Amino acid sequence: MFLRGISGGERKRVSIGQEILINPSLLFLDEPTSGLDSTTAQRIVSVLWELAQGGRTVVMTIHQPSSRLFYMFDKILLLSEGNPLYYGRGSNVMDYFASVGYSPSLAMNPSDFLLDIANGVASDESMKQDDIKEALVGAYKTNLVDNLQAEIREHGDQVNSSDSRDRNKNVGDWPTTWWQQFCVLLERGLKERRHDSFSGLKVGQILVVAFLCGLLWWKSDISHLQDQIGLLF
Repeated sequence: MFLRGISGGERKRVSIGQEILINPSLLFLDEPTSGLDSTTAQRIVSVLWELAQGGRTVVMTIHQPSSRLFYMFDKILLLSEGNPLYYGRGSNVMDYFASVGYSPSLAMNPSDFLLDIANGVASDESMKQDDIKEALVGAYKTNLVDNLQAEIREHGDQVNSSDSRDRNKNVGDWPTTWWQQFCVLLERGLKERRHDSFSGLKVGQILVVAFLCGLLWWKSDISHLQDQIGLLF
């Protein structure tokens, strides 16, 4: 007699629920809506959106979102061969492309339309793909780049003011102490290696590498941080 197991969608929902129950401050999700129907995907993204609104950081990738999911995105960055075509609110993206002369010939999912636009495919089949891409890059530089630069400057001013307040409070170079960092990394390492078998050779290798890394970072100048990270790789 065969027993029915759980489906792929049920397994995905259980995995996501299990991660949420841990109550993490940072949550990584790789395409959590793949293989799910639109209603279930909407519920999952809504729960994740509420978690993000509550102060948690949620980083996820999404594959072929529905129209409802698409309009939940705060910001959209559309690239074509490394060139930006759009940056702004997701709710305004269709109106923007319509204003520059590119709109779908029939009602369609905005994510599908943006994918076509990024590949130089438009309703006007007489235009070449390279010409469409060049026209969209030119429209971005004319209409959106100034707003993006203003937003970057505003964000930079906020960061600088925050840094000045921190300096006034005599905060050190590092937000956490050496002991706090050591405890976090030790706990993570033990969780990852709890099922591994250790030998004297492996323990010795780890201790030697840890000692060499300690010498590399000991009393180091923060200005050489990038060089030290490169040496580790």
